[in-house]
Amino acid sequence: MAEVKVLVAGDFCPVAGFEKGIANNAVLGSNVAGSIQELTQDSDCFIVNLECPLTGRADRVDKVGPHLRATPKAAAFLADLGVNLVTLANNHIRDAGQMGVVETLQACKAAGVDTVGAGVNPSEAARIHFMTRKGRILAVINMAEQEFNCANSSRGGANPFDIISAIEAVREARKHAHHVLLILHGGLESAHYPSPVSVRTLRYLAEQGLTAIIRHHPHVVQGHEVWKGVPIFYSLGNFIFNWHTPVMDKGWYEGILVALSFDEGDRCSFTIYPFEQCKDTPGIEMMKGAQKVHFMSQYEAWCKTIEDGAALQREWRDTLEKRENTYWSSLVLPHNLLVRIARRLGLLKYFRPPRMRRAILENYLRCDAHREALLCILEREVKL
Repeated sequence: MAEVKVLVAGDFCPVAGFEKGIANNAVLGSNVAGSIQELTQDSDCFIVNLECPLTGRADRVDKVGPHLRATPKAAAFLADLGVNLVTLANNHIRDAGQMGVVETLQACKAAGVDTVGAGVNPSEAARIHFMTRKGRILAVINMAEQEFNCANSSRGGANPFDIISAIEAVREARKHAHHVLLILHGGLESAHYPSPVSVRTLRYLAEQGLTAIIRHHPHVVQGHEVWKGVPIFYSLGNFIFNWHTPVMDKGWYEGILVALSFDEGDRCSFTIYPFEQCKDTPGIEMMKGAQKVHFMSQYEAWCKTIEDGAALQREWRDTLEKRENTYWSSLVLPHNLLVRIARRLGLLKYFRPPRMRRAILENYLRCDAHREALLCILEREVKL
């Protein structure tokens, strides 16, 4: 029996002129596909993370961070690109509120693109997606780290990640499917290394009956490893996300497509295809020649670091050291405008809570009971 081939990409979010081109039917998926068309045609399923609601509404939920949205016509664009399934469990699916979730689901259905990972209630958001290809059943589980995005008893949104729910979903999927793919949205943005805790968590999940694990959200590429026969990709980077700011790291424009092949024995092999996206013009260009060699050399270094626990700890500490000023200032300064002024003046490093307050905060976040109590208090008091 032939292998089942699944192509997976990272974050898709058309903004600015690119989004307007889709809305005006001036930009079609088949025009942008270019060098990946051969890959999409060779795949039994093409999965992309839809990183924004598809809605024309101006609704904006109260949250920290940017609000993203795109025209509902982006669903047809994805279908024309060859996408069969979009993952919706991410930190932006609720940016336009409940109706933004509803309209996204409607737009995808109308375009013939299946969805997983979000819904109008927690039960629908947690639904496992099953598909049959070449006589075998593939289950896709999609979850997201919990921010302002998740479905709960009073609203729709993303399927929230927690280790118990993930294991229960894998067990349920295994009752019906030959292959089980877990796709997660999480990790620290703009970091080329996963946290040691996330590596430990995903390795444990890999042992629970999964065929492969894919993660995105950092907006840059991280490495992968094969843990007890299960490939774990820690971040695919962006797929199409034409967001430009003066401080954008070049890693924003780099991504990888992962072509997974599932055999009859539930084993998974894979091939990695690096590309550049939206650097000069909206679109995708596969890396070639010296550029590809250079990228893959860096990619292999990221992979080796993940496998070396001590090296990963060092890189993670270095990553956090570069960001600690931003974290502390966000806790101390009462308004985001003050944070921006302090950053511009080079004063972020001077904002710290007193030493004893830092110790108390550390204990609250380290202790499971204190952390849970603190979160419950904040959820009740912070009306976002």
